[in-house]
Amino acid sequence: MSPKPPPPKAKPGPAPKKPFPIFWVAIGAIVAIGVTVAVISAGSSDKKSPGGGSSSGTSHEFGPVTVTGTALPKFPESGSDPAIGKVIPTVKGENFSGTPVTIAPSAKAQMIVFLAHWCPHCNREAPRLAGYLSQNFGLPAGVDLTLVPTGSQATAPNWPPSQWVKDMKIGDVTMLVDDKQQKAGAAFGLTSYPYIVMVGKDGKVVERRTGEQNDGFFAAA
Repeated sequence: MSPKPPPPKAKPGPAPKKPFPIFWVAIGAIVAIGVTVAVISAGSSDKKSPGGGSSSGTSHEFGPVTVTGTALPKFPESGSDPAIGKVIPTVKGENFSGTPVTIAPSAKAQMIVFLAHWCPHCNREAPRLAGYLSQNFGLPAGVDLTLVPTGSQATAPNWPPSQWVKDMKIGDVTMLVDDKQQKAGAAFGLTSYPYIVMVGKDGKVVERRTGEQNDGFFAAA
């Protein structure tokens, strides 16, 4: 049977649309979902802190800290330092990789430097320390240096501190990462940043300093 002819004088209409294959609809939906998941994942894994760096950091941006012995008195705002001649406490903790680190009296002279990643003075002091170490190929024999990243805050600039020390080129220095309560800092009488404690071979405090130091300080110290 032949198809029925169109009515007389009828104008030809547009050709009927072919149905879009369900297969391609399904493929398009899968691709769209995949792109959406990728964008969300990228956004959540690559968030930046106000001062740069990953917002997540490592699992050791804060470390477990235990203190034995008598804590040093707080650094005074003025006058003589009551900590001079006192034996430093023993502080046990970890570095950013989770490796155990201990600060304690020893047969070597020591310098213990407390820095905060968000502190503008620390951001000027750290390069001075890095420059000294680079120019002198490390420390003199018989001297130990320990860096204590402390006062860390995830919402502050230059988070995480594990990346900040690398950016400051002091990532290879022995480090003991302070906990959220700044237990290590309190054990040494920290009141502000940067904070430097110099210890003699007898384990007693020789000098403490706070604030940004002049050029040449590390070489002289």
